[in-house]
Amino acid sequence: YAYWLSIKNAQKIAHQKDLIEKQSLELQHLDIAKNRFYANVSHELRTPLTLILGPLASTLKRNRLEQTDVDFLHTAQNHSRQLLNLINEILDLSKLEAHKMQIHETTLSFQPFMRRLVSAFESHAERLNIHFQFEYQAEKHLRLALDAEKLTKIVNNLLSNALKFTPKGGAVKVRVEDLASVIRLSVVDTGRGIHPEDLGNVFDRFYQTNQPDAPIEGGTGIGLALCRELAAVLQGKIWVESEWGSGSRFYLEFPKKEVLGVGSDELGMMNDEWSDMLATQDVVIEGAVLTAIMTDTTKNDRPTLLIVEDNPDLRAYTATLLREANYHILEAENGEEALSVLSKVQRKPSSSVQLIISDIMMPVMDGFQLLKVLKDHDDYRAIPVVMLTARADMRDKLSALRIGVDDYLLKPFEEDELLARIENLLRNQQNRRTGGAAVVPNESELAEIAKPLVSQKDLEWLAELEKIVASTMTHFDFNAERVAEQLFMSRSQFFIKIKQLSGINFNEYVQEMRLNQARTGLENRQYTAVKAAAISVGFKDVRYFSDLFRKRFGKLPSDYLN
Repeated sequence: YAYWLSIKNAQKIAHQKDLIEKQSLELQHLDIAKNRFYANVSHELRTPLTLILGPLASTLKRNRLEQTDVDFLHTAQNHSRQLLNLINEILDLSKLEAHKMQIHETTLSFQPFMRRLVSAFESHAERLNIHFQFEYQAEKHLRLALDAEKLTKIVNNLLSNALKFTPKGGAVKVRVEDLASVIRLSVVDTGRGIHPEDLGNVFDRFYQTNQPDAPIEGGTGIGLALCRELAAVLQGKIWVESEWGSGSRFYLEFPKKEVLGVGSDELGMMNDEWSDMLATQDVVIEGAVLTAIMTDTTKNDRPTLLIVEDNPDLRAYTATLLREANYHILEAENGEEALSVLSKVQRKPSSSVQLIISDIMMPVMDGFQLLKVLKDHDDYRAIPVVMLTARADMRDKLSALRIGVDDYLLKPFEEDELLARIENLLRNQQNRRTGGAAVVPNESELAEIAKPLVSQKDLEWLAELEKIVASTMTHFDFNAERVAEQLFMSRSQFFIKIKQLSGINFNEYVQEMRLNQARTGLENRQYTAVKAAAISVGFKDVRYFSDLFRKRFGKLPSDYLN
């Protein structure tokens, strides 16, 4: 009996162990999903906020209104509407959940309605180099009773997603079919498709992909959920078919409520009403209100910067600021395109890239993936990188970033903040080249600048240095000798190497570490007062700390507390 009892207990313990391991794995998946959701929502909120606050701050700073400022204000207005649309989608979901969403049908001439709705996306598709096709297979003069506002929201979501996930050279087709009792609308793209494990959940609220290697691309998980709810309000249905790697096909069907006997005068009035509604609908297509930016025709001796950002408005705004600051600008929509640009320009010393500004959340190849390729490549490793992130805790994930070599910028950012970061990195890079002499490289020196500055072994040494300094810089007996001793180097060897690799001396390096630690704490709301932030990183003089902080990051520490 005792033997039998021990066997049963062992089986029970093994079962409980399996159950705990399964629950632990599920919790890990939930934690990953939660972090992805927070990152995506932060991106969706902070990107339009950047394009509202940044242009407004730049315009106010100049205290005059020129054409550039008018363009900035248009961008701010466009993304204010985009933010409003996101808020409206959340409110619509709340209404639908409370069964308070009502249908408001009007009589519309269906073909002109769809033509105008779809045409808003044609220029955007052309700009993305995507073949866009619209097929209308129904009676040309068909008039329907329908809720135009709700159908507009569904079509906008479907087309925005199709263009977002279709690569350059791909195709998006919109087809309208009259199937006797119902109208079927289909949106077909040649993008990467939807993973089989995600296919059954794409219409769930706030759903994010479960694929661990999926690029971080933003999105709230609201759009398709709203489409399904609105389709039900229209007494219709929506579904998707997809093959992984071959694109997706979204279908919407709703009842064909044909209206007969409407005179031409009444029809004209209805179409005018539709035009007015479309004009006030706040239909925001990413990049649609983007003013063309002049392309540089001459470079001279200006530093060349590469902007990697999939949002065309944010890319254009950043490029405008930096061109006005006398930088030569190259642009790319994602990490893969950035590598293509680098492979071309790095062969020519006169046009080599000296600094990269990259978003994290991008399709095809995101910022993390790009950063890894850069740091693993001998020719690109030494190029300083400023990463744009929507979340302060993303700093912890940027493990390839080393003090004095790279930086990150939290959205929303402003002009002075961006310029201060860039100037600091370029100055440190130049110091590594010249040993601290304040000289500007000429044409003959660019070939030398294009060569790698640091090896992978050097980056590992910088990582170890950062770890040691971070853990000991608040100790009362902290000094250079102790750090050098832990790195098994003499004091003179240590000073030479840190200057060579970071472009700054040891005291400047420690100051940089302290300022960065204070900034991270302020961004994560760990401090409620500037004095607390200053003291926690070893500064006794708060005013001195604030002056250093503004010079380094382009904004006062108190700005993070407002």
